[in-house]
Amino acid sequence: MVDLEQSWPALTRALAARQRSARILAVVVVVMALGLTYALYAVGDPTQDRRVARALFQGGVLIVGGLLYAIWAFAHRPRGHRLYTVLDTDPSQVVWIYKHVTNGVANVAVGLRSKKKYFLPAEDDALFEAVFAEILAVAPHANLGYSPRKDRVFRQDPARLLGAVDG
Repeated sequence: MVDLEQSWPALTRALAARQRSARILAVVVVVMALGLTYALYAVGDPTQDRRVARALFQGGVLIVGGLLYAIWAFAHRPRGHRLYTVLDTDPSQVVWIYKHVTNGVANVAVGLRSKKKYFLPAEDDALFEAVFAEILAVAPHANLGYSPRKDRVFRQDPARLLGAVDG
């Protein structure tokens, strides 16, 4: 068994940060759903008002969805992430690597032949550079950088990105 922290230290840190974010979001969703449901229940009598009953049903759906997401977020283990397997066993599946910024957070975006994209958040520039370098070390053939044209090519035929696709 390969020790993931030794083989992929930066990738492991990025996936752990992603899991922390998912856990925080899950807790926020559940708390908001509970608060919304309580507020709707306090507004009126659900036996007399159909709007309140409908709102309580919607709140219940939110709570169930939030709880399912929370269960996933707390049970999910980054060690089982598919990207580890791809990078260890078949790095030729990686066709595209680029920087993707969302809400001021830099992500390493990794595109695979299967049209699947993974976004790995980096808490700082040093982690971004380390994750990018780890992936590039095993997939030097991958196309680098983002452009709308590359995005179109990726959606149509990811393998074409391994050729010379410019801006």
